[in-house]
Amino acid sequence: MLTGDDPSQQIDLLGKVMVIGRHPDCDVVLEYGAVSRQHAHVVQDGTGIWLEDLGSRNGTFVNDHKIEGRYALQDKDRLQIGDCHFVFRESSELTDDTPADREPVEVSRGSTILSTMDVLDPSSIRIEVKPEAKLRAILEISNNLGQTLELDKVLPKILESLFKIFPQADNGYVVLKDPVSGQLVTKADRKRSARYAERSAPSRTIIQQAMSTRQAILSSDAATDSRFESSQSIVDFQIRSMICAPLVSQESGSLGVIQLETCDIRRQFQQEDLDTLISVASTAAVAVENAKLHETAVEQERLKQELVFAEEVQKGFLPTDPPSIERYQFFHYYEAAKEVGGDYYDYIHLPDQKLAITLGDVAGKGVPAALLMARLSALVGYSLLSEPSPAGALSYLDQELDRTVHQHHFVTCVLTILDCDSDTLLISNAGHPAPLLRKSQTNEVLPVADKESGLPLGVMPSLPHQQASVSIDPGDLITIFSDGVTEASDMSDELYDTSRLIAQIESGPSDPEALGNAILEDVHRFSIGKGQSDDITLICFRRIK
Repeated sequence: MLTGDDPSQQIDLLGKVMVIGRHPDCDVVLEYGAVSRQHAHVVQDGTGIWLEDLGSRNGTFVNDHKIEGRYALQDKDRLQIGDCHFVFRESSELTDDTPADREPVEVSRGSTILSTMDVLDPSSIRIEVKPEAKLRAILEISNNLGQTLELDKVLPKILESLFKIFPQADNGYVVLKDPVSGQLVTKADRKRSARYAERSAPSRTIIQQAMSTRQAILSSDAATDSRFESSQSIVDFQIRSMICAPLVSQESGSLGVIQLETCDIRRQFQQEDLDTLISVASTAAVAVENAKLHETAVEQERLKQELVFAEEVQKGFLPTDPPSIERYQFFHYYEAAKEVGGDYYDYIHLPDQKLAITLGDVAGKGVPAALLMARLSALVGYSLLSEPSPAGALSYLDQELDRTVHQHHFVTCVLTILDCDSDTLLISNAGHPAPLLRKSQTNEVLPVADKESGLPLGVMPSLPHQQASVSIDPGDLITIFSDGVTEASDMSDELYDTSRLIAQIESGPSDPEALGNAILEDVHRFSIGKGQSDDITLICFRRIK
């Protein structure tokens, strides 16, 4: 026996079958918590001496390898059962107890595997690290933290340096709290040898206590520590001694932890080890916070670039130039409140000298409204080809949007068809502000088809839409707009409203472009200091003669 209550004890394997375990009836009794009641047995059958695990909870190891089935023992093999370490000797007369650098021969169900590896002598009780070596490693950590803002690169280097400072560490972890989900995520881990490969995650019990209290934890024997007695992982993975330091930010609170563990009771962590880890954690916390700020800035820049691209794509759905039609002049203007918006307008040429003029306003702003606007853009042209009347086209749009769009979204839309031969305008309105007609003879401004206005698209698609017809005389001027014009507000939260727009149209110039610019200038002057709160779309057109 190398470690245990009596490290000098020699156990003679005299019987053909020798059972090793915690139960008093075993041939070799090991009264340790990590040893199962019947842990393993040694069998001598005339062909050799075999060691076999009996389904123990913590496994049986030979030369740092967990055995499966039977293993053929050879002179100087190292055994670990629970926390006890042994050297197997073929003869009690041999005095050289230095373990061999050999992996065991496995014999399991008739198959044999032989491999070799270099191992360290486990008999030393504790390996001390010189102060200058600790300082060098801490400086190395600080240097690594200062060289990059990418956590995936720097965190493994922290553990690599910590394993130099703490040679007794068998497992090391850096665990961070996800800022969105709040879940604990292992961002880096390190194992000193392959025998701990199955130890895949740190103890959440320890981490949560360190983060909630913002206190570093030192446990000389976590398996018997009353603070963690409910943690099954500590028992299952033989965590004997552990140090855990939280990564604390003044701005964000507990960001995560650095945790080191040893499974060897002889090589416990001490208070000075915890002090060293706290120093490293303090430096690491600043680096983690800076890295998160950097990640946020990079993500914001990426989103900004995506929105710029989305804005360009969205503008591609909208007409760039007003239509060129004999005896009519057109002006249009579009400005989104954000990078992308929910307003939509278009001109669609139809047979028989007809022009469809449509303007829609999706409820909401930003990316969701822009996506619905793109869907509306794709449907309008097809609806006009399928339904010759504005009311029929709106009813078709209503059905399609109800089928493909979430029920809580709706669209106001005014759809008009200008017949250039008869100089008439057919209008169907789905909950949109009524177009305004300025008569050339009197300059009187009248809402058009306001009584025929129905519900917005997406509210009640089964309800048919109505339409109205109005004649356009020479000099008559039509203004179609979104509520971003009339609902612009000033510093007192007073709305621009329809009455002010009507007054501006009555007194404004007869040229559509000049009138449109005058309206926009008045709206911007009214809302100066408040900023634009909604998408603004404006269409003005006039019959010349």
